[in-house]
Amino acid sequence: MTRKICNVHQAILFWVVLHHSGSSNVVLV
Repeated sequence: MTRKICNVHQAILFWVVLHHSGSSNVVLV
């Protein structure tokens, strides 16, 4: 279960980083 939470956390961080990058592709995702 811990492993799943870590994956979700990393996914959120990754999305946030891309979002702050101002990439238009993030909006599609």
